[in-house]
Amino acid sequence: MPEAQCQKCGAEFWREQNEGWKKLCYPCWRDKQEQSQVSTLRRHLIHLEEALDEKENLIASLDQLIEYQEQVIANLKARLADASGWLGLLQQHSRFLLLACHPDRNPAHTESATAVTQALLALRKQLAGRQAKVQPAR
Repeated sequence: MPEAQCQKCGAEFWREQNEGWKKLCYPCWRDKQEQSQVSTLRRHLIHLEEALDEKENLIASLDQLIEYQEQVIANLKARLADASGWLGLLQQHSRFLLLACHPDRNPAHTESATAVTQALLALRKQLAGRQAKVQPAR
């Protein structure tokens, strides 16, 4: 029965003749295995911590994006309220505006009066189309 000497601690241990690859006694071999496992676990832990940091940064970025989008939505709602008020005013007074801007009433500014009158007529047509969509047919 051949005996071998452990390369780490120097203790003698038993091994078969065809086990020349055994260089460590069992306790030293076991320590090496545990250290290898601990090292692997530490590497995994580092990767997990990095992934967690990345996830937290991503969540912070998404929170900022949500906050920005909420500000944009609030701004758009305010603009829509203003626009609705103006559209209502235009709709209510479209006849007066058309008569006031008509080229026949503004012979000195025929070109601009014509452009404004055409724009008002197009807007009135759009507003009438929107009302038809909003109000159900009878």
